[in-house]
Amino acid sequence: MKLLSYLNESTVKNVKSIPQMKMECSEYIKLLSQYPEPNNAWRDAKLYRGTSLNIETIRKVTPRSDRKPRDTKQYVHDQFDIRFSKKFGWKPRSEGVMVTSDIHMAADYANESGGGPPCIFFSTNNFKYVYSPEICDFFIMVRNLWPFEGKDTEEGRSDRGILEMFKTDMIGLLGAIGKKEYRIKIKNLNNTDTISSIVADAIIKTYTDTNIREAVDRRVEIMFKCSNYYLVSQFFVDKLDLNL
Repeated sequence: MKLLSYLNESTVKNVKSIPQMKMECSEYIKLLSQYPEPNNAWRDAKLYRGTSLNIETIRKVTPRSDRKPRDTKQYVHDQFDIRFSKKFGWKPRSEGVMVTSDIHMAADYANESGGGPPCIFFSTNNFKYVYSPEICDFFIMVRNLWPFEGKDTEEGRSDRGILEMFKTDMIGLLGAIGKKEYRIKIKNLNNTDTISSIVADAIIKTYTDTNIREAVDRRVEIMFKCSNYYLVSQFFVDKLDLNL
């Protein structure tokens, strides 16, 4: 089922947005149409976005350039924006639009946001993207970093139990993202801020801005930077011409 077939306006009346979207998203459509949907070679890959919006047909959205984190601590959010900007030249956590090929992950986010079912995502042209093949959910990966939010105190460092639990957690995280070589760097450290900075640097090293097929196949979170994007309801898609 070809991605372009979702945008065939012939069977839907009074939907003026579709030909405009085909034109504005041509580069994105061309990119995704090269790859099959995971576990289904007959379908082109699709990316989904969970949102607080309840979209019944199609909507064009202008993303924020100063996005505030919903769950991630602001300090952690800012620290990663600094690191992402240094590596890629933009701030995915503040400027990015989060999408995934995993419809269930997108649905979970939509449910938590009080929105409707996840929508199919189409980026307008001249977009950028980054992802980590090792990280499905950014929040889960970073939620325990910088427990003192950059203000580690003598009191915090003196509690050996808390410190050792934190280091054990970070060592496990480094193993999960394939960066075991960083374990030696934090082994003898006693400051949670310093340890968090080293782990954050390791996380950033796993991110890339090439080969989106890997992100699609691994069903991980992808962060897009685009001037606008379209969200198309899955139920609206059923009204479109789905012939191969």
